[in-house]
Amino acid sequence: MSDLWKSFASAILLVTACSEGVITSSNTGNGGHGVTLTWQAPTNNNDGSALTDLAGYRLYQGTVSGGYGASQDLGVATCSTGRCSYDVPSLTPGTYYFAVTAYDTGGYESVLSNEASATVP
Repeated sequence: MSDLWKSFASAILLVTACSEGVITSSNTGNGGHGVTLTWQAPTNNNDGSALTDLAGYRLYQGTVSGGYGASQDLGVATCSTGRCSYDVPSLTPGTYYFAVTAYDTGGYESVLSNEASATVP
């Protein structure tokens, strides 16, 4: 059994650090607004061993804190130098809440990251 599910929550605490620019609101260009989510990719399993079987990420979002709908499989997302990002396009005005998980090739999914929120004007 993979230790990934144990380790990921602490690996992406940056998801909630809004003051560090982790979540930004951006105009999608088609009249709607979107948000860009960024997080630090996990590199180790809970036991300290190297994470070698990361298969991707899942995004959970909702309009109520802690109340997420079905997940969206992001695959390995866009990652560069250990920092991953994903653009959530065309959101209607309101406040949205997001969390991310990682999953490995064995199908094991990590616990949810800390929650991040963004308000779309």
